[in-house]
Amino acid sequence: MKKLTYLFSLMLAITLMSFSCEKDDTTPDNPSTGLITLNELNGLWNFQLLQYPGLTPDVTPTTTQAQLNLNPITNNMRWINLSLKIYTQYSLTWCDLIDGLDGPDNDTKGNGLILNTTTNVITIDNGLTFEIKSYDKINKVLLLKLIAPVKTNDNVLDGATYTLKK
Repeated sequence: MKKLTYLFSLMLAITLMSFSCEKDDTTPDNPSTGLITLNELNGLWNFQLLQYPGLTPDVTPTTTQAQLNLNPITNNMRWINLSLKIYTQYSLTWCDLIDGLDGPDNDTKGNGLILNTTTNVITIDNGLTFEIKSYDKINKVLLLKLIAPVKTNDNVLDGATYTLKK
């Protein structure tokens, strides 16, 4: 009987030791690696889609300025049909903002760009800040959410989500 009690105690101890009271580590192996690298970000990102709460239908490359002017949400707004040209020169990263509806004379070129791979945030030195929501490495599709306009009274859709494709 003593041996049976000892055997059950041993089995119970082994069972309890196999369970951990610690939470599983959910952080990635390399926390400094974000959704996209600066090398992957370099290039021309063409506008595909703009989504904004309450805006129907979504804005696509075929949406005209006249259609946007009829919608109270998009009337007089900037950076609706937005493409980004990102490049590195002299060890610095630059971003040209290309608005497909305003024409090339209104593009904003030579803005400094900082990619924070820890927070997955792109900050452009004119004040625009985007959160990277996702990046499809195979199809080269980038989903960005505008989280900070150039200034508080700027005519941009703060919180808009842009889908861009390389």
